[in-house]
Amino acid sequence: MRAEQTMYFATRDTTRGWILLAHQGAGICHAAFGSSATVLIKQLTDAYADRRVHAETSRRHALSESLTALERYLERRGPCPRRTVDLQGTPFQLSVWRYLLKTRSGQTLSYGELAKAISAPTAVRAVASACGANPIALFVPCHRVLRTDGGLGGYRWGLALKKYLLKREQEDL
Repeated sequence: MRAEQTMYFATRDTTRGWILLAHQGAGICHAAFGSSATVLIKQLTDAYADRRVHAETSRRHALSESLTALERYLERRGPCPRRTVDLQGTPFQLSVWRYLLKTRSGQTLSYGELAKAISAPTAVRAVASACGANPIALFVPCHRVLRTDGGLGGYRWGLALKKYLLKREQEDL
């Protein structure tokens, strides 16, 4: 962990619910969906108790711009935004997330295929756990990972959102 670092966050209410983005030095390190700004901020401060967490100020516009781009995407008014991310996790989680960053929009793969792709073919459950622990929704596209039978599997922010995101990506092809 990066003790004593400062993290900035911003929230926005969208047609798909509340979104929170958090940024520190290297890029976006947290992106989440939730029922309210209060809930999302509490989750953020609990998850990063070792950091100073502040609302974005007028001199830090990166988060507002990212939220606007994300909102436009979710409302089918723009492409999925690409942003620099600051991945923080275990070495195994990082290998899963880095692989997902290489997947194309609209591409799906199974948890087993992902495990094989990162040279851990027997670690299917660990891959699923890494996807569930992904702190950067959409920017690290764990919604593209499906069960072997093609079923949706799980999604930290609900299956309705996962289904919507997959459909949205197919529309962009």
